[in-house]
Amino acid sequence: MIFTRGGDNKLYENAQSSPGGGYGGWVDHGGILYSDPIAILGCDGTIHVFTIGSDGALWHLPQLSPNGSWGSWQQVASGSDPLTHRPAAVLNANNQIEVFARSHATHTNHYKVVNGAWAPFRHYTGSLDISGPTAARNADGRPEIFYRGADNTVCHPPSSPLAAPG
Repeated sequence: MIFTRGGDNKLYENAQSSPGGGYGGWVDHGGILYSDPIAILGCDGTIHVFTIGSDGALWHLPQLSPNGSWGSWQQVASGSDPLTHRPAAVLNANNQIEVFARSHATHTNHYKVVNGAWAPFRHYTGSLDISGPTAARNADGRPEIFYRGADNTVCHPPSSPLAAPG
């Protein structure tokens, strides 16, 4: 599947109709996107799309079943601390999705599902300076975040590693 933000700031998806086959055409999933979308495959085979909305909040569009239909847009976090740049998502050691986003104040906000609902998990101070975060899972399963610093070097905040609670 391909996901993109259209010129009208809506989310569009184009899915391959069969392995090695053609694509079925662009499908409008709505929304009012401020950032480009990111998609991640969950451990259950469903796709989850995240973006920053025009309100500065983190938004999530879940697929309801593998290769199935889509749910509704869900606000993960309010725009009270507006987010900028494209978010980053990674599966942790427990196969839970964790999302990282840069706030307007250039801090990293961290979100994950807690007791069945999306919640802010941690807030990391320190400036991201130029870019939004990128996330990856290290060899022992912990999410690690990286970003481009003011001097154009790749930075890894000292508050990472981000051990996922059980």
